[in-house]
Amino acid sequence: MQAILSLTSERKLTIKEYRPSRYGFRTVEISGGACCRNEFLAAELFLRKSRQVLQVMKKSVGLIVFFWLLLAAAAGVRAEAVLFGTLGVTGDDGRFVPGSMIRVYLVREKIPCPRLSSRAPAGLARLEWIEKVNDAHLAFFKAFRQKAARKGFIVAETVTSRSGTFTFRGLAPGTYYVVVTFPAMIRCKKVTWQVPVKIPAGGYSFVHLDSSNLALPVGQR
Repeated sequence: MQAILSLTSERKLTIKEYRPSRYGFRTVEISGGACCRNEFLAAELFLRKSRQVLQVMKKSVGLIVFFWLLLAAAAGVRAEAVLFGTLGVTGDDGRFVPGSMIRVYLVREKIPCPRLSSRAPAGLARLEWIEKVNDAHLAFFKAFRQKAARKGFIVAETVTSRSGTFTFRGLAPGTYYVVVTFPAMIRCKKVTWQVPVKIPAGGYSFVHLDSSNLALPVGQR
């Protein structure tokens, strides 16, 4: 609302109040004949103060909306978590061998996995054991591909660095599985992982994939 004051030649107080409508200006005249100067100044001061109050209110509403949006954005950023991980196996010499340039998946559901002992059963020939392990790796890979065909099963995927590290960012809270499958290999040995991780709202989480939590024994070529 915009108000315009004017003192006419007949000393009548005229208040023109503008409203954004098809009627344009609406003129309101104070009745009672001549208007004294003090009344005019009092009315002008009143309208001026009113405009100042409206301006302060507009600024206050703007600041409130701004801080509300800022807090909402901050809450949204904090709700997205980050998962850091490392990947590697223990070599024959007992040293940790990082898995470099290996694709890592973050999925929503557990994949059916054949159960095998970490070592060959007694009485089983070495070649038979190697074939059994390789068949298990292939079976897990096929099960993974079947689930991966469904939309939304794979939440994210990445590739490890040369030092075997990887990162998933912008995660919603929940339970996931970190999966590594065929054709992942470290020093010519097939590796498969399926490790559950629970991601809290905001903050950082960490997972370590090593020889102790392999889903299957390492496979041979």
